[in-house]
Amino acid sequence: MKKYKIIWISIVVVLAMAVVIAVSGGVDSSNNSDTIKIGFIGALSGADPSYGEAMKGGVEIAVEEINSQGGIGGKKVEVIYEDGKCIDSKSAISAFQKLNDIDRVKAIIGGGCSNEVASITKMVDSNEVFLISSGASSPDISGSSKYIFRNSINDTESSKQLAIQIIKDGYNDIAIITDNSDYASGFRKSFINEFDKVGGVVSVDTIVQANQSDYRSDIAKLKAVNPKVIFINPAVPKTAGIIIKQIKEAGLNSKIYLTFMATPAFFNIAGDSADGATVIDLPKVTGDLSRNILTKFETIYGHKTVYEYNTVAAYDAVMVIKEAIVKVGYDSNKISNYLSKHNFSGGLGNFSFNDQGDVSGMKYTLQIIKGHELVEIK
Repeated sequence: MKKYKIIWISIVVVLAMAVVIAVSGGVDSSNNSDTIKIGFIGALSGADPSYGEAMKGGVEIAVEEINSQGGIGGKKVEVIYEDGKCIDSKSAISAFQKLNDIDRVKAIIGGGCSNEVASITKMVDSNEVFLISSGASSPDISGSSKYIFRNSINDTESSKQLAIQIIKDGYNDIAIITDNSDYASGFRKSFINEFDKVGGVVSVDTIVQANQSDYRSDIAKLKAVNPKVIFINPAVPKTAGIIIKQIKEAGLNSKIYLTFMATPAFFNIAGDSADGATVIDLPKVTGDLSRNILTKFETIYGHKTVYEYNTVAAYDAVMVIKEAIVKVGYDSNKISNYLSKHNFSGGLGNFSFNDQGDVSGMKYTLQIIKGHELVEIK
C-alpha cells in the first residue's frame, strides 16, 4: 500500500511541476541564473554618441521599470552595453562577437545605425540571435534575416516623402552630396529611385568620404554647376553641419534639403547657414507614455534627448522583448515568430512588424529650419 502511495505522490509532484512550467509561459527554463541577459549595440562614442545615448536611455528606463516590478518571471533583466560607434564596422563586429561568444545573449537591441546592423547581419543570422534596431533605417536591412526586426522606419518611405516634397516645392533637377556610409548609401539609392518615379532628375551625384572635416574640393565641383537644389545626405549631424556651412562659405545659394540631421551638434557647426533648409524628420512622439519616458530621460542625463523618437523606440524594443519572453520564452526563434504575428502598443503608439521585419504604422514629418528652430510643414 505504501508503495502505491509513494507512486501517486510522485505523479502529483511531476504534474504540479508541469503546471508551474506552463503557467510561467515561457520564461527561460534553460538559464539557471537569476537574470535574463540582453545585449545592446549602439554609438556610445565615435561620430555621434548622442545617438547611442538616446537609445541607451530608453533601454535603461524600460529595464528599471521591469525590474522594479519583479523582473520577468521573477528574473531580473540585465543589459550588457557595447559600443558599436555607428559607422565603424569593426566595432560593431567586435561588440556582437563579445555578446554572442562570451555573454551568450539570445536577444540584442541595436545596432542603432544602419552600418552597425549591416556589419553584423550575417553573424546574427548564422548564430540565430534575435535583434531589434531602434535606429537603423537602410532599405537593405529589410528581410535580411528572419531574426532582424526594427521599430525605426525604412528609408524607402522617408525618401518617397522627401521626393514628393521637392517636386511640390517646384524643383525637378537637383544635386546630391552623399557620404559613403551604409545609411547614406542606402538612402541615396532609395531617394534616386523615388525621385525618378515622380519625374525628378539627379543631375549631379557626388559621393564623399564619411566623417571628414573638409569637403571644400567636392563643394567646388558643385559650385561649377551652381545647382538650384542640393540634397545633403550624410550619416551623422556633424558631417551635415560641416557640408552646409562650407556650401554657404563657397557662395552657393542653393535650396538645401536634409535628412534628420538638425540636432544641437548640427547647429553648433552650421549656425545660420542652415536657415531655410527643409528637413525630412523622424516621426513625432506624442502621448502620456512617451512624455513620461522623455521626462525620465532628462532626469537621468540632466538634458533632453537629442533623438526623441529613438529613445521611445528603444524603450518599446525592450517591452516587446519582455512580452515575447513572457509568452513564449527566452528563445530567439520563438521571439522572432511572436513579433511577426502580433500587434503592440507602446510609447510609439500602436504598431506591428511586416514580413520583412519592418515596423508598420509610423510616418515621418517634414520641417523647415527657421532661426535654429524646426517648424513643421503642414
